[in-house]
Amino acid sequence: MPKTQEEVFQIIYNGLIFVGIILSIVALSINSHSNANVSISSYTFIIAGVTLIIGFLINKILNLPNLSKLGFFSVFLTNVGPFLLLIGILAFTLYLIISFKDKINSGNISSAYGLFSKLTIAFILIQLYITYYGMQSPEFKESGSLSKIYSSFSYLVGVINVSIVLILASILKYFSTDG
Repeated sequence: MPKTQEEVFQIIYNGLIFVGIILSIVALSINSHSNANVSISSYTFIIAGVTLIIGFLINKILNLPNLSKLGFFSVFLTNVGPFLLLIGILAFTLYLIISFKDKINSGNISSAYGLFSKLTIAFILIQLYITYYGMQSPEFKESGSLSKIYSSFSYLVGVINVSIVLILASILKYFSTDG
């Protein structure tokens, strides 16, 4: 049984993200009319879990002693920035899927959509793995701060994923048919 509030948050955000990952894997494996619905559900669960992590990290940052304004922004960008980038990617992808749900479910989209959709999911999972692994490191457990290596690598994967999502947006907007 969890003893601290921190452990309760970890159980909740791990559960939400785990359900989102399982649904993402299901979305990768199906090519039916419900693909958009499964993707919407998976992204929603992951967004909820990552939002809890952001709140948890902001709470840790605010409780750090003797932190100047410049130090606060540095720690904020190192710790919370990768998660904010991930939330932005997830939110924009969710917006695209909801906006073009009927076309996606009916199959009136370019075949390239499937490839870039799967790439987006893969890069989201990679970014989640990197940040989660960084949160399990002894440095994070001691100081509450992500290592700069994990943070930088997460930013790199996030920037690559932003370009993939922008390609996905152009595929959905300009290479869709009405049936």
